[in-house]
Amino acid sequence: MKDSDPDNTHEWFRDRITPNLTALHRVREKIYSGTTPFQSVEIIDTDGFGVCLVLDGKIQSSEVD
Repeated sequence: MKDSDPDNTHEWFRDRITPNLTALHRVREKIYSGTTPFQSVEIIDTDGFGVCLVLDGKIQSSEVD
């Protein structure tokens, strides 16, 4: 999800946790985005969790872990 905050300076990453719960993470920087033969891969820097590894749209690990 690429919604902007009110002053249009940040992107947001939507992390769907359950069908009834979604967490939004403000993205400071998208460090990497690509695909392998098996999955999509992103590395993003977020305000709340620091640098995160995202596989197939799900956060797998973060700097705060």
